[in-house]
Amino acid sequence: MYIDPSFLIQLGVVLISAKAMGELFTKFRQPSMLGEILAGVILGPFALGWVAATPGLETLAAIGILSMIFLIGLEFNIRSIFRMGATTFLVAAGGITLPIVMAVVLLPGEGALFIGAAMAATSIGVAARVLADMGRLKSEEGRLVTTAAVVDDIVGVIILAVITVATTAWAVAQMVLQTVAFLALIVFAAISFSYFWGYKALSIKRSIHESSLLPLFLGGCFLLAWLSTQIQLAAVVGAFTAGVFFSEIHDKKHVMQELKPFYEVFVPIFFFYIGMHVNLGAALGAGLAVVSLLAIAFLGKLVGSGLPALLSLPPRKSLVVGLAMVPRMELALAIVSAGLLVGKVDAALYSSFVIVVLVTLAASPWLIEKAYSFEIKKHL
Repeated sequence: MYIDPSFLIQLGVVLISAKAMGELFTKFRQPSMLGEILAGVILGPFALGWVAATPGLETLAAIGILSMIFLIGLEFNIRSIFRMGATTFLVAAGGITLPIVMAVVLLPGEGALFIGAAMAATSIGVAARVLADMGRLKSEEGRLVTTAAVVDDIVGVIILAVITVATTAWAVAQMVLQTVAFLALIVFAAISFSYFWGYKALSIKRSIHESSLLPLFLGGCFLLAWLSTQIQLAAVVGAFTAGVFFSEIHDKKHVMQELKPFYEVFVPIFFFYIGMHVNLGAALGAGLAVVSLLAIAFLGKLVGSGLPALLSLPPRKSLVVGLAMVPRMELALAIVSAGLLVGKVDAALYSSFVIVVLVTLAASPWLIEKAYSFEIKKHL
């Protein structure tokens, strides 16, 4: 088997630089993703030019994004959606609708739909981590945020499936029905499979070694990703539904632990690959787009999710809900990357969006902390 030596050099540089920058940002209590993307920006073709976007690197980045979206689906709690109250529904609906409307109004071209779909998503991982660090994850506002963020991600996946291929009103209706039916089938199968797994767990564990679960689950992820492409859905839709399918089994915590080393290798490659496509010159030249994106990112969630939270929470906690819904990360970047791939998001808009994502990740934890500290001081 022949392996291109230059590819091995590039892969080594990508892994070491991405992890080193990620660890550096972690030291400053920032998401490692910030450092991994920045490494791609610095070493990519629009800056130092040390790493090129080769087909091999693109394939590894694709494995990274599919495994990342699979893990998001695996962490999904189906039953929490059925227990969702009216306020949670309105918080989720507002956080989806307003960013999409703002994107369509403020941004030109078809790329606005991809930006709107990406802005509808919320990074539940970042929001949960910040609230957990402050001991507020189990609070009323914490539970509201985590459930609403899951709904936002599901709707973001559905919108992505629709806008990637639909060009007419009838096509949109078909794609919505097709995607919802696909997801509903997976949810039904997941619940049914969870009961089967629960009853048969002992006999299954005797016949399947625990170390075999991860390859089986990842194999299912990649097969469902392929299946989704065959019915004109994005591959990430299949990866997400695969995660949802396996989210109901009793051994999912073991699988998530086994997935972590795989995730730690391939997902940084994806984020590095994202950074490689950021053209800072193009983004700076589109200053108005950056301002518009910042407005959509912050006001879309602060108003769209924060105002409905007032129905059951005091103003300060409602503000925290809005701020906790602001961070965008995995799914948002996946949606915009899909738009870039099909040619509906141009390089300048893509670069501007990635910059705004970095701003939301860096600013939101600090703003949430300030909101809580103000509340504490007020009560002293």
